[in-house]
Amino acid sequence: MTDFLKCSTLLNLKERVSGKYKRLNKTLFNVLRSKNTPKTMKTNKNCKHCNQLFESRRSNHVYCTTSCKTKASYKRNNYRYVPGHYEKSEETNTDKLALPANQDVLSAVQALEDKIERFIQDKSINTNSIKEAALGSIAADAGAYAAKRIFAPKTLPATKGDIVSLREELQQLKNALNIYKISKFPTNF
Repeated sequence: MTDFLKCSTLLNLKERVSGKYKRLNKTLFNVLRSKNTPKTMKTNKNCKHCNQLFESRRSNHVYCTTSCKTKASYKRNNYRYVPGHYEKSEETNTDKLALPANQDVLSAVQALEDKIERFIQDKSINTNSIKEAALGSIAADAGAYAAKRIFAPKTLPATKGDIVSLREELQQLKNALNIYKISKFPTNF
């Protein structure tokens, strides 16, 4: 009741202001009003995204945190969470993207679907084909390595043996240079 009386007194004061001091009194009235009335109207609301109770600072607040606001935006705009970030999920309408039906294509698709069904039903794995594929891959790699070794040996990467032989050759060159220096420029001082 006292707040109501203060506000009504302030309103009466504002109405009685003369023209000359109107601006000064208007600022005075605003200062008095700001001291006597609360600056914001805090109300309790439920968050629109997580439905948690929160105290809104403004009348148009609908989310409890910026995180909830962002998540709600992602949900509205069809984003999906991929580990580490959100990305826009593209919805495709299959009716609009349908290709013209060709009998050959349809029969090939049907054959592939049948094969997939057979693989799903047959739980065993044919290990012979896996072995043959692995042996074929090893043989091909060995053949390629042998061909490079014979026809283009400088294209192969260096091995430990190559590095050891290079070190030995360098050491022999150093010894030869030292012998040459000693024979060319004797130090008999």
